Amino acid sequence: MQQPLFKVRSSWHVLLILLVLLFRVSSLPANRTLSGVVHGGDTVTVFTPEGTKLRVRLFGIDAPEVSHGRKPSQPFAEQAQQALETKLLGKAVTLEVIEVDRHRRIVGILRSGPQSINRQMVQEGWAYGNT
Repeated sequence: MQQPLFKVRSSWHVLLILLVLLFRVSSLPANRTLSGVVHGGDTVTVFTPEGTKLRVRLFGIDAPEVSHGRKPSQPFAEQAQQALETKLLGKAVTLEVIEVDRHRRIVGILRSGPQSINRQMVQEGWAYGNT
C-alpha cells in the first residue's frame, strides 16, 4: 500500500495533501514525489521514498512557534502553520537549498512556480523576514 504523499499535522485535524518537490540537490533527482509533515509556519519534514527524513527550514523567515511539550504556542502559530499547509496543498513546488544549519536542517526557499512561498508567508503577515 502506498503511503500518503503529504500528511499535515494540526491541532484540529489531519489533512492529507499532495506535494511534488522538485529538489535542486545532487543527491535527489528532480521531479520526485515526496511526502512530508508541516511543523509550523517555517519548517517542514520531507520523507523520500527510501524513508530518509529531510528537515527543511524556510530560509529568511521566522514564524510563531507552535507548542512543544509544556511550552505553549505563540500567538497565531496555528494560523501560520495552516497558511503554509494551504500553500503546499496539491501544489508542485521546488526547493532551492541554501545551506545546512548547525541543527543539520536543510535551509532553503520553497517556490510554487516563480513565487517564493517564504516571501508570501512574510508578505501575508504569517512570518517575519530575518535575512
